[in-house]
Amino acid sequence: MRNVTHHDVVIVLGYPVQSQKNILQRRLARALRYATSRHITVIIVSGKGRIGAEESTYMATWLKQHRFTGELIEEDQSRDTVENLLNVKIICKKQGFHSPVVVTSWFHIIRTWFLLRRLFFAFSLIPSSGGTLKLFITDIALIPRTLHRLTTLTNHRSAT
Repeated sequence: MRNVTHHDVVIVLGYPVQSQKNILQRRLARALRYATSRHITVIIVSGKGRIGAEESTYMATWLKQHRFTGELIEEDQSRDTVENLLNVKIICKKQGFHSPVVVTSWFHIIRTWFLLRRLFFAFSLIPSSGGTLKLFITDIALIPRTLHRLTTLTNHRSAT
């Protein structure tokens, strides 16, 4: 794994659209600021979610409404972070992206880092604001289960 300073794509991980804490909107605002300041013209929004509106559709609409004029790629099949990153890796490979920057909430950075270091050679992470210490503790507790799910899904996909 190597951290990079020049990125060719921004990836925004989904979060439930109905969140009362505006966590998803904060991720999107952070991604938009970063993409604009670095002249990155492609953003991948990822997430189907488990309940309610599809996260990727909401995110793409939000970015358009906030004047992102570049290319938006929607990954709309994943239900959790593991599926987000597995599906986004496939998109990056097909599109020829080699140095993604992933935007997620500060409380989600550590678990996301563990997944990214197994899936991508070069990547960077950018935290957005919002969330609580309780969300951070919950996310840390999910790391073993998340890594097991990654191994299971990776083995299943390579067998098919």
